[in-house]
Amino acid sequence: MNKHVNKCWDVVIIGGGLSGLVAANDLGEQNLKVLVIEKGKTLGGLARTDVTSANPNWSKKELTDLLYMHLKLTTDEVVARIHKDWDADIRAFDVGENHIIKMADALTAGIVKQFPKKFE
Repeated sequence: MNKHVNKCWDVVIIGGGLSGLVAANDLGEQNLKVLVIEKGKTLGGLARTDVTSANPNWSKKELTDLLYMHLKLTTDEVVARIHKDWDADIRAFDVGENHIIKMADALTAGIVKQFPKKFE
């Protein structure tokens, strides 16, 4: 039996997508005990969708690695907030902010290559 079954939860969220994680964070900030249940092996929901096919200039491996890192960093931040570990929350936010800029740069480079005349 799952060790979490015996605990008392104020809220159970079905689905570990970004909306579920944001909801868990908000509820945790209200001092509620939250359990997030996700059927998959990783969190993130539709953010895990293969977007590399939208642009031939995006490397599937690079973009997949960037998206998974983003999900990990977002999860780290949410978990820190739920546990009210504000130092860890700030560290995770800072690392996540730097990472999202790197991800935006990679996406932008692919878009510029795909539509060069739009950026002359």
